[in-house]
Amino acid sequence: MMSYIGSIGFVMVGSGLEEAVAVCYGSNTVNHMLSGKAISCAVREFFLVDGALREPYARCLCIGRSMGKGKGGDLFYCYNVTLS
Repeated sequence: MMSYIGSIGFVMVGSGLEEAVAVCYGSNTVNHMLSGKAISCAVREFFLVDGALREPYARCLCIGRSMGKGKGGDLFYCYNVTLS
């Protein structure tokens, strides 16, 4: 498990993940989480990041379906709306 979490941390270097997680955790803890040493914090952090990234897409998909628009419910459309 440590090597898997560490590999995710290695791949995500420079992506902004450290800065995003540092909002909730201290910088020393973030270094331990991304290196695979703090497993429980890392798993909790990955769930928080996953939820934060999925929420705008889910909201866009649900609003598009409830409004009955042709564009709503399209993942590509939601991606563009979320980024703009």
